[in-house]
Parts: sequence; C-alpha cells; structure tokens
Amino acid sequence: MELRTVSGACASGSAGLKELRAADAEELAQLKADVEALVGALHQATMENLHLRQQLADRHAVIRALPTQPPLGR
Repeated sequence: MELRTVSGACASGSAGLKELRAADAEELAQLKADVEALVGALHQATMENLHLRQQLADRHAVIRALPTQPPLGR
C-alpha cells in the first residue's frame, strides 16, 4: 500500500487533489473487491469444514484422506 502526502498535491493545486482522490477511490474499490473475495473464500472453507465434520460424525460415511507430502527438511 502506498502512502501519499496531501501537502505535495496542494502545491500543484486542484488538479493534484483530483488525481489523488481518483487514485484513492480506485484503491478503495480494489480493497472492497478483495475483501468480498476473501469473505467468499472463507465462507466456502467454513462450509466445507462443516460438511466434513458432519461426515466424520456419521459413522457410516466414507471419508477418503488425500495423500500428503512429508514436511520440508525431513
């Protein structure tokens, strides 16, 4: 994230402030989109976790574990 100072924009006048506000609005829109995507991913992971826990609680469910790789450095 980039921090900007308003004092530099004031020296160049109104046009500098408009550019600064436009850049801020663009960054804010991107941040809102990023938050929405993260919330969606978190919700999906939470629902998948809930589903797996319900299957685990059901003694008749068939759960297959995916193969894993050993940790690095061992």
